[in-house]
Amino acid sequence: MKKYLISFILFFTLFLLNAQDLKVQFLKGSLAEKTKVVREATVTEGKWITQNALKFINENKNILINDRDFEGFTVATVLSIQNEYVTNLNEEEKNILINQLSQFFVDFDYSDTVQISILSKVSTLKDCLSIQPFVNVINEYISDLKNKSSKTNVINVVLDSLNQIGDNNSFKFLYNCLFEKQLSQYYPQIESVVVNLIPISMNEVLQLVYCKNFVHIEKIFTLINKNDKISQKTLSEIAENVLNESILLLENSTNDNEDAITKIQMDCVKILESNSWTKASKSLINYFGCVKELYNSSKISEVDFISVIKALESIAPLDAIKPLTNYLVELNSRVEQNQEYSEQIALAVVNTLGAIGDKAAFDSLLSVTYLTYPESVLAAARNALAKLKW
Repeated sequence: MKKYLISFILFFTLFLLNAQDLKVQFLKGSLAEKTKVVREATVTEGKWITQNALKFINENKNILINDRDFEGFTVATVLSIQNEYVTNLNEEEKNILINQLSQFFVDFDYSDTVQISILSKVSTLKDCLSIQPFVNVINEYISDLKNKSSKTNVINVVLDSLNQIGDNNSFKFLYNCLFEKQLSQYYPQIESVVVNLIPISMNEVLQLVYCKNFVHIEKIFTLINKNDKISQKTLSEIAENVLNESILLLENSTNDNEDAITKIQMDCVKILESNSWTKASKSLINYFGCVKELYNSSKISEVDFISVIKALESIAPLDAIKPLTNYLVELNSRVEQNQEYSEQIALAVVNTLGAIGDKAAFDSLLSVTYLTYPESVLAAARNALAKLKW
């Protein structure tokens, strides 16, 4: 027992002497020797060495600017910061650390190597401390990204980091970058980050939807559909808002974007239908009026018009009765007057009314059975009458 105790005392003494030696080497050593100490320090002795290394960098960064040894020392110091070391810091010390790293990123803008080491290190520390001060600095960096377009290496790592630590402001700045020609080489990577940040940037997304600029509405809607992590509830809410805004745009559209607007509208209807999003009932009824005019003027296909009619069943089952029965009355009138009409559209209206099953459709459906419709429509009308709920 005594032998083991002596061995422990000797080991502990040597450990303390070694730790003391490292501190002395750090204080008296050259930059190269300081770098060696930083790299060799363990977690136990590393707190003192790391804090003093960071202090040394802060005090001398303006004097030793562009010094290669100082740059190497800074990189070694940053990369030596371990998660265990950060976890053992108190909150004040953690705040000091992240603020130091944030300021270093700004001050060492001449060194890609230092900036990249800071980006990489902060990304690994994101679960150990609040990194918002650093995110703010990176957001400021990307807000003027077009003037840094030549810093390819740093930009690539910035974008990789924002995939992990970005916030709603990152989304806003990067979205704007998608419209900067100077940044075209980065578009795929920027777009990927923007898509990834959508779920935490819903206020910014809705601002784009409400902006009354079709370029942005089309762009954000396309990006939203690339993110499979967005909940169906959120996707439906966005689709409803896009549909509403696009209806207003359609009223003032030019021939250049009318087709694109109607395509987005049909995509919105599909999303709303697949989720039976009844909250969009009034929106779809409003759109039904628009889509009739579009069909009558040959601006949308029969297939698209039918898809809107069928969608009424799951999205607007109560509100759809009146517009559908009114439209069926219109179709009945055409048949009576031997005017042109679409058999497939008549079938869609009749079948949708039958599927909804509201007895308010009784008169218009019964009228169908007295007219010279094809047998397919007559059979559908009889079937729909049988489904009505009394």
